[in-house]
Amino acid sequence: MSSILLGVCGGGAYLFQIVVGLPVHTWLRWGLSAVGFILIAASITVPLVQASRKDKERKTALEFADEEAAAYDRRIHQILIPVSGMLAEIISTPTLRGREIQRGQMKQAVVDYALDNILGTKPRSSFYELQAGNPRRLVCSTLWKGRVRAPRPEFVEHTPAGDEAFQALDNRVTKFVPDVNITPPAGWLGPSDYETYIQAPVYNGDKLFGLLCVDAPKAGELEDRDIRLIELLAQMLGCALAAR
Repeated sequence: MSSILLGVCGGGAYLFQIVVGLPVHTWLRWGLSAVGFILIAASITVPLVQASRKDKERKTALEFADEEAAAYDRRIHQILIPVSGMLAEIISTPTLRGREIQRGQMKQAVVDYALDNILGTKPRSSFYELQAGNPRRLVCSTLWKGRVRAPRPEFVEHTPAGDEAFQALDNRVTKFVPDVNITPPAGWLGPSDYETYIQAPVYNGDKLFGLLCVDAPKAGELEDRDIRLIELLAQMLGCALAAR
């Protein structure tokens, strides 16, 4: 719309310059000259106003991005201090029983931090612990937090959904599905209480412990930046579980 207005102003100014050169009454020439001057001024002013508006919008977007980045860094800092402290306690505890108690506390703390630092409307976090056997299982009993509905209780190897989960764990890769309606996971049975999820492997060296998961009811409520947070928590949990 503004480009059309600019074209009208420029074209009108040009036409008025032509008309002013014709033999007309003095008062009409002066009037047409004034209109032509206004149109010329408008053709110059409109682009300046547009440029100023775009510059303000750009500055606002940059300021918003800076605020978001600073808030994210603060959340990471608020997580690192207490979780690092818990890890230090596990390492320094002399008894096996004491370490097991603190590892249990660490698991729940990681699930809590994963949930509390996701900006989705109703996210849910969970930790699936690896249980050896044939087939292997990834089991979530009480280590979850979020929505009223509990997550699926387990992933079983040699099933479509289980093999996909174990692929992420065995290959030590984080899986992020922005929208299950576009890229449904293996074994997907249709509508569920989540449309997007992140699975991060919890491991340390060659030791596998499970998957740290976060999901949200609507596609778009989890973002790429959330991967960094979940991976960080999964890595720290893996260190805690491997500590002797």
